[in-house]
Amino acid sequence: MHTHHIDIILKVEQISGVLGPAAAVVMQYGLKYQKHTVHQDPNTGFSQLILETEGGHVDPAPLIQQLQGLLGVKEVLDVVIQPKEESLVVDLNLDQEGRRLLELIAQTWPNKLVEVTQKYEDSFHRSEQEAKVTLLGEAVGRRLALRHAQLREVKNIKEGLQKMVIPLLNNVAQCQIKDTDLEITVSLFSRRFSNTMDLVFGSEVPKCFFLTGFIQGVLNQAPFIPNVTVTEPQCRAVGDKVCLFKVNVAA
Repeated sequence: MHTHHIDIILKVEQISGVLGPAAAVVMQYGLKYQKHTVHQDPNTGFSQLILETEGGHVDPAPLIQQLQGLLGVKEVLDVVIQPKEESLVVDLNLDQEGRRLLELIAQTWPNKLVEVTQKYEDSFHRSEQEAKVTLLGEAVGRRLALRHAQLREVKNIKEGLQKMVIPLLNNVAQCQIKDTDLEITVSLFSRRFSNTMDLVFGSEVPKCFFLTGFIQGVLNQAPFIPNVTVTEPQCRAVGDKVCLFKVNVAA
């Protein structure tokens, strides 16, 4: 039997009184409860409770129905099922510090995002920075996309950018869609410089490695979008007017 990573996303009034019964329902279906995360929506006053589980493939319909009947559960937003090896492939390619930062960033998004990723980037030789930080961004993008209620409603790249990527980057960058690409006019990442020489003369390389990986990770988690690759041919850190992220269907 293949093992799957299954995230169950609930909209709840309060966590207390819901977590225990929800975990019990999960175990009734033969799933192994691993951990949970909570995200408060200040606009509605409700919380999003994400149960991370493992187990064999399950029929989500009866599971959703039973969870929906629990006191305090307003709605089951999604049940995301994917093979365990697929969900972990990006995470496992991270080094130990990268995996630690993945958990930290996912828990505190987007607080201290630039500060944390800058420190991680500076720990590598310049020749390694792009690969390492892009991979971290991709892992974070995949993780945050799993929480998104519209993950399974997105049908194409443009919808993915509009409904998932831009809302997630709301406090990080000012974005607009151009065809199926993303333009960022203001970004916390392109404002930063790694040293005084960069500040005076400009950087020799783009500085949005994390965002490149993040956009790719978010889009590649949507099941109805073909796998994509993201590149940044223009970056404000090197003097361009905008940061341009080109989204292409992977070969």
